[in-house]
Amino acid sequence: MATSYRTMPSYCVVRQLVAISSYPYVNFTIRPLSFGVDMVIHSCTKYINGHADVLMGAVMTNSEEISQHLYLIQKNAGSVPSPFDCFLVIRGTKTLHVRMRTHMENAFCVAKFLETHPKVEKVLYPLLESHPQHKIHLKQSRGMSGMISFYIQNDESGEATKEFLSRLKLIHYATSLGTPESLVTRYDPKWEEVPRKGVTPNLVRLSVGLEEKEDIIEDLKQALDSLESDSGVSSLNESENESIYFESL
Repeated sequence: MATSYRTMPSYCVVRQLVAISSYPYVNFTIRPLSFGVDMVIHSCTKYINGHADVLMGAVMTNSEEISQHLYLIQKNAGSVPSPFDCFLVIRGTKTLHVRMRTHMENAFCVAKFLETHPKVEKVLYPLLESHPQHKIHLKQSRGMSGMISFYIQNDESGEATKEFLSRLKLIHYATSLGTPESLVTRYDPKWEEVPRKGVTPNLVRLSVGLEEKEDIIEDLKQALDSLESDSGVSSLNESENESIYFESL
């Protein structure tokens, strides 16, 4: 879902602080601080580092007062990353702009392909005109990440979705994102007592990586096509865990 960061601060009647998570964006594509947001929370583990070898987060602010409070909390809590982890994240930022262009272009092509496949019910990707917040996204962002969500057609139980995931060969079944490799995961109703709206057993989350987009699409195609002819038992191991938009980047 694309949120209007420009209007968000005005929704807070008694406004103390407005903090948002940059997921699934990074500052390369959108800059919420310029819209009046007080703090932006980044997962450096994902796109900013970009190589799946760091666990780190960061809080950004334009306010000196907030910055001093955050420094005091960090100092007292002892939450300090190691020097080597900092080195890895700094290294990742040097290639962030190159990687994000590829993530976005690959994801845009993959999303367009998924929209045309008969076994896909719906695709959620803000750069697609079919996305309900498409226009909002274009007003406030220079692009998007490689994150796509889509629903497998006619699969209320989620069994066909598990079968689809088990047929993938290039794309890995894992819960992280923003890595060079394409990763996919699914929702399991047993994770929550009360299901959230739109989060169903046939929902798939795909993090499109840096592989050749033709290879990613071919892998998705063969796995989706297999659902047309085979309704067998899933072998998924649940324990394993054109581009007008890019010319201005």
